[in-house]
Formats: sequence, C-alpha cells, structure tokens
Amino acid sequence: PASQSPIRGEEKLIGRDLPHFKNIYHYFVPIYVMRFINTLIYSNQTGIRILRHVLFWLVDMINWLMVISINNDVRLKDVSFFLLNVPVVICVTCLILYRLIPKFSGKEDKGKLFLLIVLILFLMGLTLRVYKAFIVAPLLDMKLIEPAELLTLGPIISEVFKWLTVISMAVAIKLIKSKTELQQKNDQLQHEKRTAELNFLKLQMHPHFLFNTLNTLYSKTIQNSEQAGQVVMHLSNLLRFMLEECNKPQISLEKEIKVIRDYIDLEKLRHGSRLNVSLILPTGYSSLQISPLLFLPFIENSFKHSLNNIRGQV
Repeated sequence: PASQSPIRGEEKLIGRDLPHFKNIYHYFVPIYVMRFINTLIYSNQTGIRILRHVLFWLVDMINWLMVISINNDVRLKDVSFFLLNVPVVICVTCLILYRLIPKFSGKEDKGKLFLLIVLILFLMGLTLRVYKAFIVAPLLDMKLIEPAELLTLGPIISEVFKWLTVISMAVAIKLIKSKTELQQKNDQLQHEKRTAELNFLKLQMHPHFLFNTLNTLYSKTIQNSEQAGQVVMHLSNLLRFMLEECNKPQISLEKEIKVIRDYIDLEKLRHGSRLNVSLILPTGYSSLQISPLLFLPFIENSFKHSLNNIRGQV
C-alpha cells in the first residue's frame, strides 16, 4: 500500500487503475521509468515539486517557441518578452491551484469558485497590460502602449486568452491528481476497515472458543478420560495456527481445512454420540489461497446454533 512507501503513492504505478492497459504499460515501459514518472507526479517532497513546476513551464515555453517558429523567426527579444510575462502567470496559476481550489472545492462553493477564477483571470489580464506598459516595454525598448488603450476591455480579454490554455491545463492536472489521491485514500481506508472488521471477528471468536475447549478439557480430566490427550493435541494445533498463521494476509486453503478438522474433532469430543458430523471436501484445492480464519467462524456458529436449538442427536 501507498501508506507504507517513503514517497506517497510510490507503489501506485502508471496503469494500476487501468486494468485493461496495465499489462501493456508493464510490457512496453521499464519499471524504473514508471516509478520515476509516478514519483514525479505524486511526490510531495519540496525538491520534486519544484522540479515538477519547472518542467511544466519549460514544456509550455518549448511549445510556444515551436508555434511561433512556424511562420516567424524567433528573436531574443521575443523570448525575453515571453519570459518576463511568465512570473505573473505563474503567480496567478499558483493562486488558483493552491488557494482557491482547496478552499472552494465543495459542491456548494462551485459557483463561487467559478466567479473567483473569472475575476482573478480578468485581474491577471489587467495586470499584464500595466506590467507590459510600464516595465516590459521600457526594458526591451519596445513600442509603448498608449494610455488610452491601457484599460481597454478587448486587449485585456486578449491577454487572458493568450494564457488560458496553459492555466487550464495546470488546473486540469491538479484536479485529476487530487481526485486520484482521494480515490487512493478511500481505497486504503476501505482496506483498513475490512482488516479491522476481520480482526474484530477473530477477537470475538478466540475467547469464546478457548473457553468452551478448556471446559471440555477440564471435564475430561476429571473423568480421567483418555480423550483428554486428544483435546490437548487438537487445542495445541488450533493455538499454533492462531499464533503463527492468523497475522498473515493469506494462507493456503489446505491449512484452513486442517484447522476446521481440528475444530470438528474437538466438538465431537465435547458432545460425544449426540453429534454426528459428515465432512465432504472437493479435491484439487491445495493451491488456493484465502484469508486466515475465513470459514471457521461459520463452522463455529453452525455448531453453536444447531446444538443449542435442537434437542437430541444432531
């Protein structure tokens, strides 16, 4: 599970949640590459998070260079112009990702979140216009923006749409990542819940079972019965199983059936001729794996309710 990994989610390899494509990923992509990609995406270590952001904006810059180089020559002034605008866009993107979305991600806040994002984007467009007019243009000796055009709505909206794609991609990646992590946490909680329920069932069974068995051993000892030794033998087998096998996630079905046989033999010794048990088992089950003590509680309840509710021979 991811909770046991030094880097959260390190074990959740690419394709784990896509069962139809999992084998394809394992066949074509080396395991160390998958681990690197997974760590890069899900790790919350400061250095890796910084690397993740740098790579994202570097890819965006490369994409921008490829687009403008199709029909135009790329000049140093163009690159400088782009780089001077990026810090403003990064600040706005981080504000949306790490302040607005976590704070207003509830269902009842979706409308408020949308309005705030629209407002932030409009303020970003306005900021970029002012930033270019008073800082970028003088630095790069470019044509200055006329004061009358500085606060015009059309150019402000144009500035927003220039960066809307990359901001939308960042938001989409963040939402997908958050949803994946939430699903993984839910899966982990479900697994822990099932484990706790199974352990609780085992804890309920052990004292009740041991109490009855010790009573049987006590009565056989008082009677000086030769069956006392058989009770001790079957009880020791069961206790050994509970101590050595119960904490394992899975055991062979053959071991579980052996425990059931020991339990049935103990019940036969307890109730004598009153109890008639027929155990029929299929063949070829030795290689199957199950959770320990999965069937024994059902067997115990069968004996308990049958013997308590039926008079005479059972």
